[in-house]
Amino acid sequence: MSAPPWSQPHGMQPLDILGEGTTTAISQGIAISWETAGLWQELMRIAAGSSDIAPAKDDRRFADPTWSRNPAFHRLSQSYLAFSTFLGQLMDILDSDPANWRQTENARFAVNLLISSLAPTNALLTNPAEIGRAHV
Repeated sequence: MSAPPWSQPHGMQPLDILGEGTTTAISQGIAISWETAGLWQELMRIAAGSSDIAPAKDDRRFADPTWSRNPAFHRLSQSYLAFSTFLGQLMDILDSDPANWRQTENARFAVNLLISSLAPTNALLTNPAEIGRAHV
């Protein structure tokens, strides 16, 4: 009977006994924790009105001037953009494992559908252009 791996003095690192998949999961978990903390910090800046997140110049969804003039709509658009960026970064973290590329791409597809469906421009009550048309 051989001795357990942690008792062998061959310079083995403590996490080596867990296997490569586990250390990858741990490193991904740490990266996800950092991204989550970054999201919360950005949401606090958005709530305080000090965030500089803005839609891309060619993003027509936020072309209505109300998105930048009205503080509530401005914060709503910034929160959506921060959250969608966060989800994209999570997909990039998960993409670091080439063995699971198919699962990662399926997850990326599902997340992109989720991000698109949650856009505030898709609902009447959270789209100032549509609110204006509804009152006319």
